[in-house]
Amino acid sequence: MPSSKESLRNVAERFGLNYYDHFGVHTLNDLHFPMAKVYERGKWRWVVIGGRPYHDESIARAMVDDARAAQRMCLKAVDPIDTERKYDLPGLHNPIDKWEYKLEQF
Repeated sequence: MPSSKESLRNVAERFGLNYYDHFGVHTLNDLHFPMAKVYERGKWRWVVIGGRPYHDESIARAMVDDARAAQRMCLKAVDPIDTERKYDLPGLHNPIDKWEYKLEQF
């Protein structure tokens, strides 16, 4: 069974989205860079999340955490669960599907 990370990577590939991995904060000359690796055109490359460094390491770490969570939520959102085929969950049917217009009788 594929891990959560592998399944999210597969979702990204299926929809043609970039997949980011190896999130972390890199420090250089008292500047903190929130970074991640992205797989593009057959190879991994580093990118700076948000496009800039921060003087405060806690802000850079928050950027990394938010970016990781946002990617996870986005990829899970674009990979819908087909409840009709996979699960039998009563009460999850859309009532609009069976709606019919009827004229009121006076």
